[in-house]
Amino acid sequence: FDNSSIRQILEDDKYHEIQKEDALPGDIVIYFNEGDIEHSGIIITAPSESPLKIPLVYSKWGKYSEVIHLQNYCPYHQSEIKYYRVVR
Repeated sequence: FDNSSIRQILEDDKYHEIQKEDALPGDIVIYFNEGDIEHSGIIITAPSESPLKIPLVYSKWGKYSEVIHLQNYCPYHQSEIKYYRVVR
């Protein structure tokens, strides 16, 4: 995929970055690796619902299956993670 295409979708669809603690089901999480988008997922539980304050995410791991996982438990880089919500 092309990073600029994904960034264009975020802009065109009016996604705005939010803080992790404000994430709600339906928001998206994007994992970056050295500034490039590496992975994304959909938030299915808010961080406030977890004792560890880590949201559950639904995502597809490359050529493998779709997975429900903690935001910090996946095979993608964890150094830069951002959360987005569409504003209507």
